[in-house]
Amino acid sequence: MRHYVAVWRTPGAPLLLMAGVLARLGMGVTPLALLLLVEQATGRYTSAGIASGTYALSGALAGPIVGRLADRRESTPVLLVCAVAHPIGLVVLLLAAGAGEMPLIWAAAMFAGATYPPLTAAIRSAWIGLTEAGTGRHHLRNAALAVETSLFELVFVAGPLLVAVLVLIASPAASCRSACATRPAPGWCPFRSRPTRPAVRSPA
Repeated sequence: MRHYVAVWRTPGAPLLLMAGVLARLGMGVTPLALLLLVEQATGRYTSAGIASGTYALSGALAGPIVGRLADRRESTPVLLVCAVAHPIGLVVLLLAAGAGEMPLIWAAAMFAGATYPPLTAAIRSAWIGLTEAGTGRHHLRNAALAVETSLFELVFVAGPLLVAVLVLIASPAASCRSACATRPAPGWCPFRSRPTRPAVRSPA
């Protein structure tokens, strides 16, 4: 327990923990919000399922590439680009759903999925930086990563609950807009950091 208290007292740790949850809230909101949005627009779960699957598949395919860019270079440029591109994809998706244009809906879902920021890697890199050898906090690394992982699970509990509340009091579009609202967070959060590991140089 002392280690967990010490993690919380680490300079910058409370902001990093809370910002990490907020910035990744879209991971729990967007898939369900997208499904309900497209179903409402088209009246068919088949089309909604295709859009949701396209979002997930493009994220799975592009994620390793985007993550590798952040891994080999500073993550700040990658996070900033994604913080702009991903909301654009969600806005286009909202507009396409309003118009009922399925090809555009699928294209926007693909773009939004492919541009999701590599937040988890960046956040854990920031924790590794805070607990490096020589900082006097290296012994807290395991506890810090355990706390971060536990709080991350809140995303998958709070996200769908937020969607349910917004759909109940407003509409699926409102829940999708809420996911869009959290996407600029990577641009200002404290986990914009150095590479997660140094670039490997080829031998001369």
